[in-house]
Amino acid sequence: MSSFVERRQRREREALWDARDVAAYLKASRSWVYMKAEAGKLPCIRIGGLLRFHRSAIEAFARGEHG
Repeated sequence: MSSFVERRQRREREALWDARDVAAYLKASRSWVYMKAEAGKLPCIRIGGLLRFHRSAIEAFARGEHG
């Protein structure tokens, strides 16, 4: 059985980020984040009209693990 700390860490790893979070992590502007996401160069998902980003996908992008 998972401990509280393990469950919390897993939730944090799987959390969805918004453009502000991604911009801060990548040290880029929010407009750059939106531009790259809309162009299909930055992995994202749409929830309604909002763009959201999986933290693990953004970390992989930052490491150069993208197409």
